[in-house]
Amino acid sequence: PSLPFSDSAKMKIDQYIMQGGKIMWMLDMLRAEKDSLAVVAQTLAYDRGLNLDDLLFKYGVRINRDLLQDQQCDLSKLVVGNAGGQPQLADVPFNYYPLLNATTQHPVTNKLEPVLGQFVNTIDTVKADGISKQVILTSSENAKTISTPAIISLQELKTIENSQLYNKKNLIAGVLLEGKFTSMYANRASTEMRDYFTKQYGSFETISKENTQQIVIGDGDIILNGYTQKEPFEMGFSRVQEKAFGNKNLLQNTLEYFTGNSDIVSLRNKEVTLRLLNTNKLQSQRLIWQLINIAAPVILVILGGFFFAWWRKRKYAHAS
Repeated sequence: PSLPFSDSAKMKIDQYIMQGGKIMWMLDMLRAEKDSLAVVAQTLAYDRGLNLDDLLFKYGVRINRDLLQDQQCDLSKLVVGNAGGQPQLADVPFNYYPLLNATTQHPVTNKLEPVLGQFVNTIDTVKADGISKQVILTSSENAKTISTPAIISLQELKTIENSQLYNKKNLIAGVLLEGKFTSMYANRASTEMRDYFTKQYGSFETISKENTQQIVIGDGDIILNGYTQKEPFEMGFSRVQEKAFGNKNLLQNTLEYFTGNSDIVSLRNKEVTLRLLNTNKLQSQRLIWQLINIAAPVILVILGGFFFAWWRKRKYAHAS
């Protein structure tokens, strides 16, 4: 969504949940567009004013007005200079496109590949009686946030190698809510509104009739398909890296889980996928792993040769 929700629309959503309905909230609370960076070296990120804060807060979450920056991110083809009057393009890490880690504590995200986000907002959980909250998507161990409104500038990409700036870890980007939700309009709906919902939908409920689920993700682009004039791309497809991340499977798993097909989710999650390496640990422990993988086998072979020669000499010395 890009326009504010009216109170009438929010009440209908609320009563849908009270009747046992399930919702996937995937929201861009901020207006931030990468396309502007292709024309100028900066763009402004500011609040869309969707008017959903009170509803989400009642259900147990708050989407923050910030932007997640992560060293674990997708690459982007950006103009980095000019030579002979021609723009020079390069594939550079774009820290506003984080590769979100899927937690392993829930069937929806267990063994899921990283999920590609675009200008992601972080999420806080808040108290909501009777609601369990399970974090399903987080940042890496090297992340940070910026408050908004803020100017997004390509100059910030020069700081992506500075780990001291990226000093926050496991920032929340997605939450699963489960339980019996309380209506935000339990004590606010007029008699006329209650009568209207009773007439149109059978009843006006203040607490959901049964346990139900909602997923809240601070990114509305996470299930969109990129495209060019020639073709569309799969969800979570990186055009620079030419690979698809776990976005499509996240959506499929969520739909299966919401419709009671948890067994299908479990079967899909048996597939073994490769995980991203922590680049900071990779650099700091590079020599150690090189020695283990290259020098250690050679040393073991040499020691084995010496042992075999010693054993052979000892054996034939007794025989003579």
